[in-house]
Amino acid sequence: MHPSKIVLLRHAEEPNEPNHHNLSPEGWIRAKLLCPLLIFLYQHIAGVYAAGIGPDDQSKRKIQTIIPLIKYQLNEGNGGTAINTVRLSFETKPTANKILTNGLYHKKVVIVCWSHKKLPELARELNAKLVPEKWPEDRYDVLWEIDGHTGKLKQIPQLLMPGDSLHGIGE
Repeated sequence: MHPSKIVLLRHAEEPNEPNHHNLSPEGWIRAKLLCPLLIFLYQHIAGVYAAGIGPDDQSKRKIQTIIPLIKYQLNEGNGGTAINTVRLSFETKPTANKILTNGLYHKKVVIVCWSHKKLPELARELNAKLVPEKWPEDRYDVLWEIDGHTGKLKQIPQLLMPGDSLHGIGE
């Protein structure tokens, strides 16, 4: 009853200004470029999650990063996919439980945009194997693809913008 793949990604670039909760201009570009990459790699997207906004995390970046994908799906006339922003970034266990047990995701793909500080924890809650301990502060350019049946974690460089790395995290 598991998804075929669960794809984790960090929100796109943020500004250098403290207490700024939106994407930087570079972040908006990455968000727009991510959409066709995700559509190309994953044709059967059944769910999209982004960590919500709460008292301890006012950042809108996770939601803003996924908005182009949601808009694309709506414009394709297939009814689109709703974005789930109910959970906050520290709520990794209930988020993973919802993803792993939702029958609508069976043999389909779920995309999750989350806070980089909690992505390794979320990956482990999703039964991923060989998860790097930390997601570096300066990395916005990689996808973590978890096989829903084996838990194998595959790192996919996005290669969308100048300076993007050819390597995954810790490789």
